[in-house]
Amino acid sequence: MRALLLILLLAACGARAPTTPAPQPDEALSRTLRAGRLALDAGRFEEAVRQYGDALRRARERDAPADIADAATGRAAALLGQGNALAARDQAAAVLLDLRRRGVAPPAPLTLAEATARYRLGDPDGALPLLITLRESADHDAALRAAFVEGLIADARQDGPALRAARARQGTPQAFNFRADAAELDARIALLGRDAALAISRAEEAATLRRDALDYRGLGRALEVAADAARLAGEPDREADFAWRAAQGASARGDQAAARRLLTRARNVAADSAMRAAIGRELAALPPG
Repeated sequence: MRALLLILLLAACGARAPTTPAPQPDEALSRTLRAGRLALDAGRFEEAVRQYGDALRRARERDAPADIADAATGRAAALLGQGNALAARDQAAAVLLDLRRRGVAPPAPLTLAEATARYRLGDPDGALPLLITLRESADHDAALRAAFVEGLIADARQDGPALRAARARQGTPQAFNFRADAAELDARIALLGRDAALAISRAEEAATLRRDALDYRGLGRALEVAADAARLAGEPDREADFAWRAAQGASARGDQAAARRLLTRARNVAADSAMRAAIGRELAALPPG
């Protein structure tokens, strides 16, 4: 009995010790977040959505705002990569609301994800206020990307001053993806100014940089800008070629609606009969829909 009492007393003394144990890392959560990042970087968007979804559930169980934000940002980015802008918007908006309710400042990448999703859904009025909040963000990468999306909105509205202001906010970036953003806005500025040769040159540069950055959706968008510039230049076969190449990329990533739209454009403008026939065969081979 005395020995048992001594053990209990020692245990009690240990419980009152002033030393604070180090927080235990959640290794399962960390592994899942890493797996999601690797899948996202490799363009395996379906896998990234699943991994980040698992991480988000674990982070909610842990009730850790920073981990919730990381997982939600990654999942929204993967959904955007899949072309599911609606789910990306809803994911980002729900977690941003959750974080605000907790009194946590909204992370710039998650705000950017919601803004990008809104832009892709044809809601520039919903995207623009979110993008403006990122102009002075300490997250330089998020600010650069926000400037690009602002430029896309300005271009769609044919607002030259806003487009040039967005481009000016990009400065002279160094990373492939941000250099591609800058080159694409330069092409759009040239196109708005009816300088077809410069627009084609900068759009082709953007396409090359997108390829180097493994941004194939962006590559297709740059080729469409080049097609617009070729149309301005009065070069129908060149317009058809750019549109055709963009269509093939869209088809390869499963975006059959974009592939059909672009192939139809290419076929309709091609002056060369052999090119027109080849494009028509690809168009006919697309799945119905």
